[in-house]
Amino acid sequence: MRRSSRLRGREDATEAPDTPAKRQKSDDNENLSAVQPAPSEHLSAWNAFLESKLFLKAPGDLYNVFELASELRPESPCEAFVDTLGLRLIGPFDLLAAATKKEVKVDKPLYLHGRFFFDPPEVVAAVVDTDGDEGRHWGYFRDASDQVPEYIVCAEINRECKFDIVGSNLFQIERHKTRARGQSRSALRNTKNNTGYRELPTTGKDLADLLRQVEQDAGKNSPARKRLSELITRATIASDECDFGTGLLLGLDVFTAGSCLEKEALQLLRVAYMLLCRANLYRVASGQCKHRNKDDLNEYIESVVASDQKSSNKQSKQSTVELPPPLANRK
Repeated sequence: MRRSSRLRGREDATEAPDTPAKRQKSDDNENLSAVQPAPSEHLSAWNAFLESKLFLKAPGDLYNVFELASELRPESPCEAFVDTLGLRLIGPFDLLAAATKKEVKVDKPLYLHGRFFFDPPEVVAAVVDTDGDEGRHWGYFRDASDQVPEYIVCAEINRECKFDIVGSNLFQIERHKTRARGQSRSALRNTKNNTGYRELPTTGKDLADLLRQVEQDAGKNSPARKRLSELITRATIASDECDFGTGLLLGLDVFTAGSCLEKEALQLLRVAYMLLCRANLYRVASGQCKHRNKDDLNEYIESVVASDQKSSNKQSKQSTVELPPPLANRK
């Protein structure tokens, strides 16, 4: 995924000029010469839309990637890199691509669109690997929804909630995909920073083993369940004493156990996010637990209803969401 010559010189999409940039001449100029850069007011409208609907403060590379994709495959930008790189654009890109329709039908909140089963609320999925069947995907990571994401993280296998930092923008995904995994930092461990944190007696591999035991033994009075209850009590006490990161990190760990511990996970996350003034992230977590597919961990939530699809569930309520003006206009 390479920047086009016009995109290399633009530091931030939100500061795009009002007049179209000059395109460099090339042999295939006629094939690529129809896309015009978006007016700044369109970018401002999309910034506000993504922040209010997806709880995402969009970084500039989101628009840069979409602009390049629109040049390569204007009729289907989200598929622009499938044949060459095995990458499909999802999540916020689906909405950017649908802007020509002016509106979309949705049957779930848009902040759930594109989310995989184990995606924590801090991650917004944006790219999925189409070459494999393990649900590998990349997304933006930020500690709070009012922050511009600083990292791109990758889940190599969607059957476990493990995200590694791979770069600072989406253009680095290609390099990450084509090389062997090296040393990387865990994004979720950054949760300890600036939130107040105290170590629990059971962490890391021991905690993962404990959660597996709870999954295997559903009894409320099982030894594993009692140990987990003790940890939750410790985390609650830590939150009362302003060490909010303890409950947040334990809540995210319990979230990885899946359906059997959703109640406990949401209990921890609700308290932590409220104390940290991150209520939007709790809305994501609770909505995700309600709508994620427990039978197919590689499937992500789709909030946007296809134009030719009619809901077969009478209880499924659809609504119409108006989209901002398109970013990629063709002459």
